[in-house]
Amino acid sequence: VGAGPAGLTCAEELRKRGFGDITIFGDFSAAQVRTENIDGVTADLAACYLHAGYWNTVAPLVREHGLRLRYLPPAQLVQAGLEPFRPTRAERLRTAAQTARFLRSSIRYLATCRGESSRRYGVSLETFLAERGLGALAHSFILGPGGVAQGYGYLDRVAAHGALRWFRPSLFATALTQRFGRGTAVIVEGYGTLFRRILEKHRHDNRLVARVHAGGRAARPTLRLADGTEREFDQVIVACPLTEVESPVSAAVRGGVESTRLFSVLWRSAQAPRFADRVYCMQQLRTKAYDRLLTFRSYGLSRRGDWIYWGVGYAEAEPFGGALAQIRGDFGHADAEVIEQRVFDYNLRFTAEAIARGAHLEVERRQGEGGVWYSGGLLSHWDIDAIAEHNRRLGRRLAHRLTPPRGWARVGAALEAVRLAAEDC
Repeated sequence: VGAGPAGLTCAEELRKRGFGDITIFGDFSAAQVRTENIDGVTADLAACYLHAGYWNTVAPLVREHGLRLRYLPPAQLVQAGLEPFRPTRAERLRTAAQTARFLRSSIRYLATCRGESSRRYGVSLETFLAERGLGALAHSFILGPGGVAQGYGYLDRVAAHGALRWFRPSLFATALTQRFGRGTAVIVEGYGTLFRRILEKHRHDNRLVARVHAGGRAARPTLRLADGTEREFDQVIVACPLTEVESPVSAAVRGGVESTRLFSVLWRSAQAPRFADRVYCMQQLRTKAYDRLLTFRSYGLSRRGDWIYWGVGYAEAEPFGGALAQIRGDFGHADAEVIEQRVFDYNLRFTAEAIARGAHLEVERRQGEGGVWYSGGLLSHWDIDAIAEHNRRLGRRLAHRLTPPRGWARVGAALEAVRLAAEDC
């Protein structure tokens, strides 16, 4: 139920594990995936980068579907007027010291992790770092080798252990490898092309689902569609936001979900870019301004002979006036012609209050109950790599439960059970 990144990656994982009779419900639309062709230029207007960890999750999907990856040079940090930001020697030394201290503490934390500590959700990343004297790391690893290493700069409402997951040593290794061409990448043909090709492999019903009923001893799980018809299935995976469909976990989730409000501007200009691929605006990183673009990138030269740009920032009621002044003033694109501007929700997540009352644990406890599973981005994280990893793991769990092994296969199943138990821990 859901034709976004979660539903499609889950369907693909199940297909690889021998579940061939799969139906995907819902429109192919999601805030995280949107690819457009603008006068011959392919532009991802939502998710656009592959970050740390993608090599084992999204990259295999890209290769399997005949698409290409392109590795990017490190992002540039700029000040007003697109002048390069150059941190002082003191700032670099302070960040290096805090990075080393964070790595040491995160390794110690992971080595002594216990179940109770995994419940430490609901704290902002800035607060989490500030409480540990790591304030210089609060802005998206911006002083990492080669520039920005990852992401927007703020993971609102992440778990303490979730922050450690993001800052684990492999992330900093990824920052280092950017200098050797193996850091951030993009899909040349676009994220939307990848997920449309996955969708084409499965039966697709674009009707919306209104309610999911769990099965019982003598009944299978049932979907009630928006047009009033009902369908029975052996297993149902709810891969759309849990706020969009009534399900057995609705009571636990209701009123406990929030998101980040973003805005984006797509424009064209005769001004050629003064940077390699993308820039992050240092002032907005530091102040989290709500009426300015935080980051923007160039998609290339169109058939019309002008350049296509796309930028994103944090939104309040009407952010576009300030953003357009920034584009035409600070960026020097006085001739900018706006193609599209929109506000959208991103990074769907549990609220601190919902986590405090155990909503996330209730959803996890009910995984597979009555033949209903839950796999949406709410349960993983806001980037597609994390969604793909969550669904790959969910596919392993579902297959392990539904296909009892025989003979020597039991040995592999026992090892799989140990691995799943370790991941649960």
